[in-house]
Amino acid sequence: MILSVWNKKGGVGKTSLAYSLAKDLDFNLISNDDSAIEECYDRAEITDKVTIKDDSVYDFGGFTDPKMEEVIKNSGAVIVPTIPSENANIKTYQTVVLDLIEKMEIPAGKIIIVVMKGDDAALKLYKDLFEEHNCSIILMPGSRIFDKQFEECKSILGIADANPLARYTYRRVLDAYNTLLDTIIEKTNQ
Repeated sequence: MILSVWNKKGGVGKTSLAYSLAKDLDFNLISNDDSAIEECYDRAEITDKVTIKDDSVYDFGGFTDPKMEEVIKNSGAVIVPTIPSENANIKTYQTVVLDLIEKMEIPAGKIIIVVMKGDDAALKLYKDLFEEHNCSIILMPGSRIFDKQFEECKSILGIADANPLARYTYRRVLDAYNTLLDTIIEKTNQ
């Protein structure tokens, strides 16, 4: 299975989400953008020569790379992280509708929009924005767990499973993250 994590908008949580997914699924993590992933995960690789490799999560930078289109087209699911801001709303709409659905012809049912640091109002906004499309939309509450991933070199599940207090502290994020994992499995088995 191949998963792609992409949004033309930078700073929306692509790398944090891709890193956690790769570790928790025991997949390779391949990125075309500099980050700390190679320091924290022995199956991570930063490269400008993006090729298709099974059992991989691809973390694409906030720019368009012609090599990534083939990978995205071969992905079982495309995860599009975003944050609730006017600029992110515009860039996310462009990424999902103009690039993924119209240009690359990715079925909307393979697209999972993850609203990072969002609330119920942000979730409603994104549901309204993508009402005519069949994208899944998941609300991921803001949390320090995303910073801790690279501090501790652990995934979301790795941090939450460290002890009962961590599991309780991060329960809302953990619930949303498990929903994301379930949605990925559902999308890739279609």
